Amino acid sequence: MINVALRFDDPSITSDHKLEFEVIKICARYGVKINLAVIPFKSIQKTIHPLTSIAAKHMIDAEKKGWIEISQHGYSHQKYKPSPAGPSEFKHRPFKEQLNLLSEGKDLLDGIFKTKKRGFVPPWNTFDSNTMLAAKELDFDFISAGWETPYNLKEHNIMVLPRTGQVSDLINDAKRFKPYSALSPIIISVMHHYDFIESNENNPKFSLHEFEEIIKSITSMKHVRVTSLSNISKNLTSKNIIFGHNTHKLLAEKFNWRVKKHLPNSLLFHNSLKMHL
Repeated sequence: MINVALRFDDPSITSDHKLEFEVIKICARYGVKINLAVIPFKSIQKTIHPLTSIAAKHMIDAEKKGWIEISQHGYSHQKYKPSPAGPSEFKHRPFKEQLNLLSEGKDLLDGIFKTKKRGFVPPWNTFDSNTMLAAKELDFDFISAGWETPYNLKEHNIMVLPRTGQVSDLINDAKRFKPYSALSPIIISVMHHYDFIESNENNPKFSLHEFEEIIKSITSMKHVRVTSLSNISKNLTSKNIIFGHNTHKLLAEKFNWRVKKHLPNSLLFHNSLKMHL
């Protein structure tokens, strides 16, 4: 079966809590345990404000009911410094700085939510070896980012689960890659508030109603098993993840574009025969 997990980035003290509540309700209706990547602190008029239990009530209630799981999405989701490679909050920062930021954010979320074990989602999906060392020291279950990882992935012994696609592409991906179901590949689909028409942002991907149709469709597919990021991290090892990253690199880099467009390079393959998610 194809294993599917969903990640919803950017809930914070300033985010659209009504929209988040509707998304959580839709997922719960179909038994989908979505991972919310929560920003611990936000800069408001150049002052850092922490997430509060009052602002997070909809998430606290949902976590108590077992509807969602919480990851930590950076510290305050601010750019560390200008970089030609793109924005990052953690990449190229000294280890001690990263450790302190991660620790402060984790302490805040641990004080708000029931579950203390969680994953770490670096803003803009960017991180480095120091981030991996800090996350491991603070006992994070996994890092969920993009396909790009430091070259010494195998040295850090922490799960790195890549975002393989967007929720807007989920149905097409699940149908398109059905022939690979026997290998139990993984799809990790990500969405943001701005993907929803109800956010009133530019270029949205779907409405809440259309999102519900996506969830309804994906949960009805017999070759798909909907799981969660935490379940994936518990059922795989670092060796499985290294295998998956190497397989993706092979598919993405070793073929020309005519062949590549037909390859399943948005699936995470692993060499485990014990995937019971």
